[in-house]
Amino acid sequence: MRTLEEVLVEQCAPTLAGVKPASMFRYQPRDLKAEPLEQALEKLPALRETLTPRGIGIRILKNCPKTETLLFFVFRTEMCERILEDRASRTFLRTGGYDAEQGLDVLLEQFSERICLREAFPHEIGVLLGYPLADVIGFISNGGRNCRGQGCWKSYSDPAGAKRSQEIYRKCTSIYKRLFAAGTPLTKLVVAA
Repeated sequence: MRTLEEVLVEQCAPTLAGVKPASMFRYQPRDLKAEPLEQALEKLPALRETLTPRGIGIRILKNCPKTETLLFFVFRTEMCERILEDRASRTFLRTGGYDAEQGLDVLLEQFSERICLREAFPHEIGVLLGYPLADVIGFISNGGRNCRGQGCWKSYSDPAGAKRSQEIYRKCTSIYKRLFAAGTPLTKLVVAA
């Protein structure tokens, strides 16, 4: 049975390594052949204790008891705050009805509310996931169609740059999965901020 930590490493290695500002993953034990939800939730305080001193936050954006699924958002606080300092990103988020000026915690709460209360997923969150603003805007305005390149995200502006970033993410994930499987503890895998 896979552990929450194992899934975290598989899904968030680039964020843990400091090459990506944030990652998001769905934790559904039966699909992942992972430990039960209750067991994963019990681990969350200790996981936060490990990650927070290294500049990484972990939040549950959605907890669905019906499907027994959690949606995790793992983020490098400093990197995400820098994104929110960018005028174009703030303007884009404000146009989407978000209050980015109130800070990262408020913005994540707004994303969580939209994820929980609306049928349409708030793709604006791609800004915090480190996707280029032009690609996030392109995805939303094209309804996910007509992209020029595809991988971890759909690229509308610079497919070659997106491909390079995605290759870095793949290599990072491969290395982290191998190290974790070999017994390297999570504390050694997390690059401090």
